[in-house]
Amino acid sequence: MQRLLKISEQTAWQVISKFISTTSNLVVLGLITRNYGQSGTGVYTLALTYIIFFYLIADLSLNNYYLTKYSKTSNDTNYLFSIRILWSVFLIILANLLVYLLPFNTPLFQATVLIGSLAIFFSGIATSTSLIFQANLKYQYFMLATIVGSLTMLITTFIFVMLKFPTPLLILGVVVGWTVNNLISLILANKLYTLIFILPKLSYLKSMFIICWPLSATLILNTIYFRVDSFILTAILGFEKVAIYNLAYSIFQTTLVIPTFIMNSFYPLMIAQLKLDRDIFNNQIKKAGFLLLALSLIIGIGTWFFAPTTISLIAGKEFKQSSEVLQLLTLSIPAFFLSSLFMWTLMTLGRFKNLLIIYGLGLLVNLVLNLWLIPNLGIRGAIFSTIISEYLILVMQVVILWRMR
Repeated sequence: MQRLLKISEQTAWQVISKFISTTSNLVVLGLITRNYGQSGTGVYTLALTYIIFFYLIADLSLNNYYLTKYSKTSNDTNYLFSIRILWSVFLIILANLLVYLLPFNTPLFQATVLIGSLAIFFSGIATSTSLIFQANLKYQYFMLATIVGSLTMLITTFIFVMLKFPTPLLILGVVVGWTVNNLISLILANKLYTLIFILPKLSYLKSMFIICWPLSATLILNTIYFRVDSFILTAILGFEKVAIYNLAYSIFQTTLVIPTFIMNSFYPLMIAQLKLDRDIFNNQIKKAGFLLLALSLIIGIGTWFFAPTTISLIAGKEFKQSSEVLQLLTLSIPAFFLSSLFMWTLMTLGRFKNLLIIYGLGLLVNLVLNLWLIPNLGIRGAIFSTIISEYLILVMQVVILWRMR
């Protein structure tokens, strides 16, 4: 019971922070959709999606490994922090070079990416402080930083919209918000662990790569898999269609943070329980699975029924088609919830190569389906590709875990 209360408390801090940040993001999205139309919204949302690719890749998904060896007296967290800072600088350069190779590249899109890519630098701070908060179960610090950063983004973007700034400058509001968020996180994290930049030795980098490359590769594949449909959709149908899809997806993905938050709190306890008793560990996974399935059904049904009202409230009549997109996307919510649990379970069991194979196949299937279905079905093709791919990933996870029982 005490363990459940601790998980619930830490999850609650994350839910509160996400509620504030989600509300801020939706208000910003509403401001942009109502003032910049489908074309401007398409450029803004796709540029943001593109930047978030690199922001997430900067993580390298190493928190899951270093959490098992976290210590206040060890320099491992500082090495990781330093590696991410250097990696983030490289990714900023890479993001701005690769943008010229995209088939839908325009000067407006280039400028938006250039400004927004500045936020990638702070990803090293964000993920390193998240490790410290997770290890110490101090997500109230995470909540405080998120709230202040989200409100900063909202106020900044509101001013830019009211002043009729061009689309590329709108994303500066996101950069300012993320910067404030991560700087506050750094200040709070230093109360628990002193973060300093230490240039790691080549031998350390080599040993880290040997151990963690499957996990990092899985993150990169998963990041590409998660939103590659937006880029294919834009290349085939243009910025206006991707605006309709991205508006619905932005709302849809807010539901997907719930299993992430639960697992963020549950993961340290999973590690500890596995060391003590494998049978109890397995029973806890089953209970968590039933809980997440029940939550996914409740949230999915609620999202389906309130989709038209939500879209109308945020974006108005011009984006009416987004409500159908949101309703269809809810069919994949159970798969996303359960696959989140099983992904973390496989991580706990150290089955990193299995995860790499699962998400590699998932990405391949997703790419093939999108390239096949979008030209024939349009936006619905992207939706069906998402649903089929996510349930395929879930099935592969279940098969592997079933064989390991």
